Amino acid sequence: MRAYERIISAAHECADNTNILTDNGILFVKKIGSEQKLRYLHKIFPKNTNNDNFITVAGFEAPRGYDEFLSECGGCILFDSVMHLFGLDKSLSRSVDLDDQRPVYIGTPQIEFSSERPDEFMREWRPVGVIVANNQIWMTINSTGESALMDSSRLLRFSSFDHMIDHIISVLISKIGCGPFREERGTEIEETMFMA
Repeated sequence: MRAYERIISAAHECADNTNILTDNGILFVKKIGSEQKLRYLHKIFPKNTNNDNFITVAGFEAPRGYDEFLSECGGCILFDSVMHLFGLDKSLSRSVDLDDQRPVYIGTPQIEFSSERPDEFMREWRPVGVIVANNQIWMTINSTGESALMDSSRLLRFSSFDHMIDHIISVLISKIGCGPFREERGTEIEETMFMA
């Protein structure tokens, strides 16, 4: 299943009467609690037509699979902000209005990622997302179309972006489901993420 289809399928599994589709096409799925206006299980952003060119940020063309994802989606924040797929929209908003929300811009984490991993092997990879349970697990791609999950000491490779997204969503559905993220599950999520 293609990455975008897998994301939409996971979102539909958790859909309820609190879902909102904004005028500009942002899909908010399943409100969590009432204290925080922006806390939703999933936030899926529409394709951005005024986006930065991926090759400018990454230094290579978006490989098949990831380019298909970008043609349908402008980024997303999933599973109560545990999973972020970065977008190409450079605009930043501090507004709490639903219409003004944005995914993390893909260029922002590039500097942090490359400074954390200075060796030649890691320079081939570009972060396209992050999983934040306890620590950061980078979702990365390279110019050949491979994808990988990486943290400070582990690497799990996938043949494609679609396979990586399917793996991540399968783990998060099994550990979080349609409920809120519970911090005490963070270590378990991270350990399971690196099991193929």
